[in-house]
Amino acid sequence: VLGSFDSVYNIRWNSAFRDMISLASLANFSLFSFPVLSCIFPNVSYFFALRCYFFGPIFVFIVVLAVYAIGWWVCDRRRRRRLRAEAPAECADGSIGPVPVPELDVLLYDFQSHVMKTLLALMFLVFPSLSARMLAVFNCQEVEGVRYLVADVNYECDTNEHQRYSYLAGIGVLIYPFGIPIMFTCLMY
Repeated sequence: VLGSFDSVYNIRWNSAFRDMISLASLANFSLFSFPVLSCIFPNVSYFFALRCYFFGPIFVFIVVLAVYAIGWWVCDRRRRRRLRAEAPAECADGSIGPVPVPELDVLLYDFQSHVMKTLLALMFLVFPSLSARMLAVFNCQEVEGVRYLVADVNYECDTNEHQRYSYLAGIGVLIYPFGIPIMFTCLMY
């Protein structure tokens, strides 16, 4: 987050803080700055990248949850098959009871733990760049009476296109810069 201060806020920082910002910006993750992707997509518009930053993590989250659901379903099927195969005909009190399958319970718990760790690590890694990208939509600079987007001066700020993407970025600010820290705080308590 600190590494994105210089690109999001138009403030003259003192030299010590500016040095700290430039050092922290080394850890920023930008999807479209990788050489391979910039060769494949040489003319990616700022607003297309904004859509990718907004919807990309949501898509990854859905895929990881789908993998989790499939894994849970497979473990549950194995448990049910094993329960049917190993269930005694009758318990001591005359009722039919389930046979615990501790190794499958441990397997399911481990799988659940790995999925949760993966999601949390991904959110932690993408938080700074997502926050900076969502907030940068609101940073405009006036030049000769026309307001331009500081992140990409090819776009004017007071157009219908910018206003549409401002709404998307506003939702993104609620989800990413505010939502991720709130979620981490809730998980801690």
